[in-house]
Amino acid sequence: MSLAVAAVERPAKLPLALRAMVRRAIVRDLLVEVVDRDRSAVSRSFVDAICSAPGVKATMRSCELHEAEAAVRSSKAVAAVYIPENLERDIVRGRLPHVTFFFNKQFFTARKMTSSPIRAAVSAATADLEASLNGRAFAPGPLVVEQYVAPNPMVDYAHLSDVIADPIVQTGMVAAIGALVTRILLRGRPTLRLVGQLAFFLALTALLLYHGILPYAVGPADISTLERVFLGIVKAIWWVNAAWSLIGVVRVFLILEQKPREGRLLQDLVVGIIYVAAVLSIIAYVFNAPVGTLIATSGAVAIVLGLALQNTLGDVFSGIALNLAKPYGIGDWLVLSNGIEGMVVETNWRATHLLTGANDLVVVPNSDLAKARLTNLSSPERSHGVTLTVRFRSSTAPSTMAEVMRAVFLSSNSILAQPEPSVQIVSLDGGAVELELAFRVADRALAGKAKSEIFDLVFRHAKAAGLSLAAPLGSAGPQLQDPNEVAMPFGFHTTPRRLLDAIPLFAPLTEDEKEALASTMTRRTFRKGEILAEQGEVLKSLMIVRSGVVTVNRRDGASEMILGRLAPGDCFGEGGLLTEAGELGSVKALTLVVVYEITQEGLAPLLRDRPAIADELALLLAKRNASEQLRLGRGDGANAASTIPPLRARIRQLFKL
Repeated sequence: MSLAVAAVERPAKLPLALRAMVRRAIVRDLLVEVVDRDRSAVSRSFVDAICSAPGVKATMRSCELHEAEAAVRSSKAVAAVYIPENLERDIVRGRLPHVTFFFNKQFFTARKMTSSPIRAAVSAATADLEASLNGRAFAPGPLVVEQYVAPNPMVDYAHLSDVIADPIVQTGMVAAIGALVTRILLRGRPTLRLVGQLAFFLALTALLLYHGILPYAVGPADISTLERVFLGIVKAIWWVNAAWSLIGVVRVFLILEQKPREGRLLQDLVVGIIYVAAVLSIIAYVFNAPVGTLIATSGAVAIVLGLALQNTLGDVFSGIALNLAKPYGIGDWLVLSNGIEGMVVETNWRATHLLTGANDLVVVPNSDLAKARLTNLSSPERSHGVTLTVRFRSSTAPSTMAEVMRAVFLSSNSILAQPEPSVQIVSLDGGAVELELAFRVADRALAGKAKSEIFDLVFRHAKAAGLSLAAPLGSAGPQLQDPNEVAMPFGFHTTPRRLLDAIPLFAPLTEDEKEALASTMTRRTFRKGEILAEQGEVLKSLMIVRSGVVTVNRRDGASEMILGRLAPGDCFGEGGLLTEAGELGSVKALTLVVVYEITQEGLAPLLRDRPAIADELALLLAKRNASEQLRLGRGDGANAASTIPPLRARIRQLFKL
């Protein structure tokens, strides 16, 4: 016995997945093997009831239970009903006869369709039996129907292979696996995601071509509507994966000058074009719609939208043009024709955001920026040139003044050594010499700091060289007098005393204490290239630079770094003088250097007379040490207060206070 399923007429080209759905949609004449071992009138009534059940066709080819089980196991029958011997006798005697029902659990739908009719047939046969026995002297006993599931070791999976071989099923499986891998598992890894996307797209293309499906061609007209729907789904899946693959290539490789944020607008534009092309391709090859007519029809709508959104569209297309031309980038400093100056912090479809020096955010529409005259202070390279003009009274040769200004550049810690700073004498008259100082800084943001440092160094070097500043040309104010003719307040003191006034470390001292300390200072001279102190050396005196430039270099293994450069008024050796600490780096003269020296013997009487000075010196020394440690990258400079007590104790111990 075998399972009989009604054959349904279907087109020869209908997809196999659809065939499986249609094949299992209408089921009739399900074969049920009936084994009647009783062969009585009662058992025949049961057989007749089963035969009359809807959708079921009963046969009686098996004589034994094992034959019926074999038929079920081999799929020759969907189910089997076993009527035992002495069924009629057991009913008459009031016993509990058993009618056993077996079915093949492989066929889930067939099992449902046979179980209910057979149960109904058995119940109907039982009712008929009770009616037929009403006239007898005895009443029948209850009838028990048992059901057993017959295991099937010979399961037939041929229909599964047909479904798996279907191009629609294969396309769906490849697309689902590809989406899972590339959209979820490889999220955040663009390169691997692109490789996976291309691999799945190539596999999908090869699969469709193998089955003779051309996604870039219009489908045949002589196919059914249902087949056309499935074919359209397959083509749409292919076009979507093609768009994703191209977008992955754009996201990975379309990066302008290794600056992804600056190329984001261009990427979005290309991605938008890809999506539009994919949609039009689906309309053309899936829905077989005239794309040209559709585009022409939408022209009027585009004109209306363009007029309504002309300002917004102007900003958008200006942003595209600016990103293609790339006159600036993120982090560049721009100066616009209307005087706005700021750093570019963001650029998007509509506008460019500038952060000014006052930390204000200026939003400039791209259309205005495209028409404005702008100056990029960070292009062609990020270093920025700065020019300053200084005027000195003509009390010495201009070449000497230029040499002093070169020493200013040499002692600066903020400007670039290359290209080399320049000093140019731009004018000379009876009252003053005007010099132009030109130098570069690493970034536009450092220009203000560099200017402040250069102005400070110009003042200190000029004072050390005896130069006096002249009033600006054309100034209506009083002209400065020569300090050699009329002594200024700064000139009332000797050179050692003026140096003490310039050092914050000795600011807490009184005038008399400074005079007493200045009288103990000695003058020392060092030639260019001479080492003033080695790294780690403990100096027993404080060195104050009178003139010249000194550099402090620290060596760590094979590497060497410049900790800083000292100009007139700067000092070194305070750590060794006050706490016997070693120098952080070697001190070397870059020019002819004159220093004044303060020894421990000269400072000790002052500290013994006023021990409170030790506390003030410890505070200043702690701040300076914190600044030096911050420069070395060994701290954040916030723990200066915690070092004051040990420094104070060390100073008191060293000077026996």
